[in-house]
Amino acid sequence: MQRNRFASGPTTLFLAFLMALAIAPRSLAASKYRILHYFPGMPDGGGVFAGLALAPNGNLYGGTTGGGTYGYGTVFELIPGSGGKWTENILHSFCKDFPHCTDGASVWDTAALDSTGNLYGFSSAGVFKMTPKANGWSFKVIYSGREQGAIAPNDPADECGLLPDGKGNLYSSCFSLGQNYRGAVGELSPGTHGWKERTLFDFCLHPRNGVCVGGNLPQYALAWDTAGNLYGVTTEGGPGGYGVVFEITP
Repeated sequence: MQRNRFASGPTTLFLAFLMALAIAPRSLAASKYRILHYFPGMPDGGGVFAGLALAPNGNLYGGTTGGGTYGYGTVFELIPGSGGKWTENILHSFCKDFPHCTDGASVWDTAALDSTGNLYGFSSAGVFKMTPKANGWSFKVIYSGREQGAIAPNDPADECGLLPDGKGNLYSSCFSLGQNYRGAVGELSPGTHGWKERTLFDFCLHPRNGVCVGGNLPQYALAWDTAGNLYGVTTEGGPGGYGVVFEITP
């Protein structure tokens, strides 16, 4: 009796495991995978190295590093339709006036939408803003950075990101390299004389024995909570030298 009582636990777990195995194939079979759009290159886009922004109406927005009308990348929109079909619109093709590409080229980073439907992203020229109009979308580079190389390095391993707030400001760790060239988190705000960047936190201004204990080289998109605190990660620094997760409190 004693042995059977203790054996009932493993037996029950084993039966539950068998039931899970029986149910799992049905769950997997219910999952569906579907290609919404494929990129053939020119004149369409090609080379996607970042994520998508989802609008409240279900449209998807993103960028490519190549393809487009001129071969230097695009900003695109995917619109869901009836019967599960999606329609792609090329909102902007980069580098029409090569080699004088004032709009930049090659979007390596995830686009961002604000509450009014404006689309923001990084190109090699800096931060751009796209606004929906009656006859298409306008495109404008709104900020080019204070230092060479501060804006969106053209490397998929160095993905930046933009975080809009409800007041029209943008937040990122790619606006400035910082005073010590170890990274900074900044705020980009619109004004009467254009967009202005303000540094919220500068990494590694006071290293200890040559170590950036507070982290350095922030990367990837920021996130925040309902109180307005910003969160992010660094790729290096910290007591162990392998990066940190940080919070910036207003």
